[in-house]
Amino acid sequence: AQATKIRLYNTCPFTIWPAWLPSDGHPQLGVGGCRLDSWQVMDVHASTRWSGKFWGRTNCQFDTVLGTGCCETGDCSGNLGCNSTFSPPATIVEFDLHHNNVLDHYRVSLLAGYNLEVRVTSSNLGCGVAGCSADLNSKCPPELIAWNPRGMAVGCSSPCVAFGADEFCCEKEHFGADKCHPNVFSVLFKSCCPAAATYPFDSWKSAWNCSAGSDYTITFCPSSSSSSSL
Repeated sequence: AQATKIRLYNTCPFTIWPAWLPSDGHPQLGVGGCRLDSWQVMDVHASTRWSGKFWGRTNCQFDTVLGTGCCETGDCSGNLGCNSTFSPPATIVEFDLHHNNVLDHYRVSLLAGYNLEVRVTSSNLGCGVAGCSADLNSKCPPELIAWNPRGMAVGCSSPCVAFGADEFCCEKEHFGADKCHPNVFSVLFKSCCPAAATYPFDSWKSAWNCSAGSDYTITFCPSSSSSSSL
């Protein structure tokens, strides 16, 4: 069977714990999470027409036997393997593979906020590079900063997550591309990360297409890396 290789590459100067979840109706890929030390690589293989999301979790502590614990950002209900939902903020990578048997769609989204720099590249050099390679945590508006119990800033929430207002979440009377528009926060996010989706109907302006059958590399903390892409 055909499969798409999605390589997870950690160039952060610290350990992260990538996690991934399938969209409804699609299978989980393996256990749904892993530990990745600095400069480590792990390959995940997705079946044809798979759809789902990946992200990196930070400052995690897990029981090595039970696989349970917690993460400061991107936590999956206390489990190493993600099987339900996750806790924002987290920089999300989304894939829709073999769409209409022709194209892969992929993007980096800030709709669940930001916790790590992320870049997505394709084995097909003609395809675009998606991502957010800026340190958005250092530019996060005070009202969006996510704090850990020790009073340290660990991420930047999206306005939808922070405020829950329909105008930011593009819901109810604000639903639709003609009714949902950029806001002061999404404009800031876009200025820092032009190759990422920053509000719900920013989707297609920030999505990339590539020929079906390509492989992909998700690089965490790409600005920390001086080496060429794997």
